[in-house]
Amino acid sequence: MTPFNDGIRQAKHLIHQSPQLVDYWLERARRGKRRWKTLLFLPGKRRFLKGFIACLEAHQVSVRQNEVESARSLVRTAQPFDDGSRRDQY
Repeated sequence: MTPFNDGIRQAKHLIHQSPQLVDYWLERARRGKRRWKTLLFLPGKRRFLKGFIACLEAHQVSVRQNEVESARSLVRTAQPFDDGSRRDQY
């Protein structure tokens, strides 16, 4: 299995086990990928982090889209309150 796929597998496991920590691990992975030692001397770790970060970012995007969709559905289903006191007269 390639390091990229290992990163994806580990990210999916993390998302399943503790979704509340996704932001924390994403920030740590980005920081680790930016280190010069990783960039120059650790190509396997760099590829692992690339897959890990890609999967976590995709998860964040899907969570945001689900939140937007649920907010839209709430707005669509909400009806104005009509207590019957105001009647249109012709």
